Amino acid sequence: MFVVLSIVIFWYPVATALTTTTPPATPPIIGGITDQPASVWNAIERGAGAYITCNIRTTTLHIKTDSILGSDDRLAVNFKYLDEESIWWRLSIWFEAEYKYKLQYCMDSQAVLPVQPGEGITADKIWGFAKSSDTLTIWCDGVEVLVYQFASSSMREDCEAYWAGDAEERIQFAPTKDTASDFYTIGDLGCPELTIEGGGTWTGGAGDVVTVVCEKKHVLVGDSEVTCQIDGRWSTAPSCYYTGK
Repeated sequence: MFVVLSIVIFWYPVATALTTTTPPATPPIIGGITDQPASVWNAIERGAGAYITCNIRTTTLHIKTDSILGSDDRLAVNFKYLDEESIWWRLSIWFEAEYKYKLQYCMDSQAVLPVQPGEGITADKIWGFAKSSDTLTIWCDGVEVLVYQFASSSMREDCEAYWAGDAEERIQFAPTKDTASDFYTIGDLGCPELTIEGGGTWTGGAGDVVTVVCEKKHVLVGDSEVTCQIDGRWSTAPSCYYTGK
């Protein structure tokens, strides 16, 4: 006698998680102030004899500060000619309810900066200062906040006499006035290495533009052209996102 056994096998499909390759909505911003090597920055010294040779007609002065809007701190820099002890003039920025500025011998009183700096991506801010024969330009975190035309001053003769010259100058952080400045550097900051996984590594100085190209099986997220800004930050940081295809 034969017995036939029937074996029934039940199969239940198991759901598996799918790995997506959706790029992030916003590429991260990197290359900020904190990425600058410590050797770039010099600690501020305040005192009657604490002078620094610096002609912002031919180079850029950068000042780093952690003072914030509403702190009532003040950034105050005195300018003197190298060969003249008694003549000096001052640039001031106030951190009040709004950012205000004054150029001594060009302005009778404070004025509100026409572009108010934002909060930024780090606690510190970097202010940049440079001039030509007819203008003074101020940046904050790479954003131009003022282009002051000496000829527009109601005190034009005095303004141009002090600010438009190209003689060698020295600066001094005003001993009793400057409460905001923490560190300074002179000249281009340059940007830290821009390293993008799946892309490569780029370097650059102020004003340089690099083009980001991703490796095979990666897709670019963000702008392909990135600018090294005057404050030492890259304008943005695109991503190279791995797709596997």
